[in-house]
Amino acid sequence: MRTLPRFFPVTLLAFASAANAAAPEPYVIDHRHSPESALRPLPYDAVQWTGGFWAERYRQLTEVTLDESWRLLADPAKGHVLDNFRIAAQPDSGKFVGVAWHDEWLYKWLEAAACVWRNTRDPVLARRMDDAIALVTAAQQSDGYLSTNITATQRPRLTDLPPPSEQVARGGPGGYFRGETRPRRGCVRRRLTGFFRDNFGAGNAGKTARISCCAAA
Repeated sequence: MRTLPRFFPVTLLAFASAANAAAPEPYVIDHRHSPESALRPLPYDAVQWTGGFWAERYRQLTEVTLDESWRLLADPAKGHVLDNFRIAAQPDSGKFVGVAWHDEWLYKWLEAAACVWRNTRDPVLARRMDDAIALVTAAQQSDGYLSTNITATQRPRLTDLPPPSEQVARGGPGGYFRGETRPRRGCVRRRLTGFFRDNFGAGNAGKTARISCCAAA
């Protein structure tokens, strides 16, 4: 086992949350008040793809990719991702299938779905996102820890594992909640923030761990 510094790799899987739940702002990242920023953000709804390459890619995403990706996430014979979250919530109910970073598939889907839903308000997409967030919430441990491959297999946490590294997800899709209030997502984030504070905050500089953190704010 080796000792790592307090800072460890971070994979950004979704937009960082810029607004609080009580008064959400319509920005992906609100850096309007940063003295270091030369540019200022546009409100989320100020720009739309109307034609050309990116408009076609967006249409493909909304009409085909999101639906097909959800089907694969839910397919126990292919994605097994949703089942992994269910098993993490009840570790004796099945066997984890996949790799250490399998959780990222769901967080990436949530990021894309959140961005599309923000413009379309598609009720089917909203129900799927609520289902996904419920799975994430159920899989999160009482102290805030969230990593299905560790919880489902009941292996020790925060140890120096062989590659691939332990994935600890900082969960809850930010884009979905621009202009909306979803307390469940806020609870996931607050518990996970507390977990990192308790394990890697002040007084824990010598903590031994080999993990990566997936931020889906």
